[in-house]
Amino acid sequence: MTMKKVLAVFGTRPEVLDLFDIVPEYDLDLMRSQQTLTDITSRILNGVGKIYDTAQPDVGLVHGDTTTTLAASLAAFYRHLAVGHVEAGLRTGDTWSPWHEELNRRLTDAVSAWHFAPTEQARQNLLNEGASADRIVLAGNSVIDALLEPAERILSDLPNFFLTTTQEYLPFIFLMSRAYLVITDSGGVQEEAPALGKPVLVTRETTERPEAVAAGTARLVGTDIGRIVSAASELLDDEYAYERMAFSTNPYSDGHACERIISALRRKSMSSPPGCRVSHQSRASTLPRPLRRLLLRQFPVEAHEPSRAAAEDIIVPEFVGVEATIPSPTPSVVTVDDIGDTDLRSA
Repeated sequence: MTMKKVLAVFGTRPEVLDLFDIVPEYDLDLMRSQQTLTDITSRILNGVGKIYDTAQPDVGLVHGDTTTTLAASLAAFYRHLAVGHVEAGLRTGDTWSPWHEELNRRLTDAVSAWHFAPTEQARQNLLNEGASADRIVLAGNSVIDALLEPAERILSDLPNFFLTTTQEYLPFIFLMSRAYLVITDSGGVQEEAPALGKPVLVTRETTERPEAVAAGTARLVGTDIGRIVSAASELLDDEYAYERMAFSTNPYSDGHACERIISALRRKSMSSPPGCRVSHQSRASTLPRPLRRLLLRQFPVEAHEPSRAAAEDIIVPEFVGVEATIPSPTPSVVTVDDIGDTDLRSA
């Protein structure tokens, strides 16, 4: 089996590339002081479009709901290139909240050939909007893949309090791992903090990640100071209320989303959809160097068989269509006795 040429487009948190020793082959260097959304969108459309013309990929993978995601998707669509949207199907139902991410992800899904949904609810959202079931892969969320490895490296037993400026990705994970609870309006943090066992108070009235609220790992508190203080005080003062959130099952994947996406792209059933051109099929040796290095590091072949270091030889866990379910971590049960003592055990 041969692997198509895949171009991965990164947007926010570019420092994550350094964390995993990924050196991009293209850098648009688009950031400018006081630029508008119109400015950045037009620059990405032109810049990424030229890269598509040069690299001639068969698939363009985009992630999330940033302006980079939308513009890169449109640039691919204009060239009849298949778009794979990682983290597809998130919805609040209000195009103005959060602005402008809700519109970005809706338009990106509209032009995507493949939808890599993080949760069953995201998959259902896509089906409700008319997406074809055979173009949806229930993959989990790759943000958990990126989170778990560095989180394991930086956890320690020393409690700390931090008052900091804006942090890059790895220091930010450390701060979350040491925090007692997290108050945020960030969509990504709503997924990351529960993976670290941290209750999340979301300073919004709506969220495109309702799974966290339903699972009990996050709570919407809006922007009213009284509501925020009341909710935070409850978690700080009521151990049972805290543990109810901290020990709830995280609905956002198990750290294997990337493996499922790679597996899905390799399956014969993921052939190019109507309207998307296929330039040619290529061996892994022609993949962009960073993606090839990442694949071989995550799914290594035997060192004494260098001639077999191609994508078709990289074995990844099988993902059986959209009906498959994401493995859940072992559930935990918190019990409370008559005097309020608690006990945590595996179910």
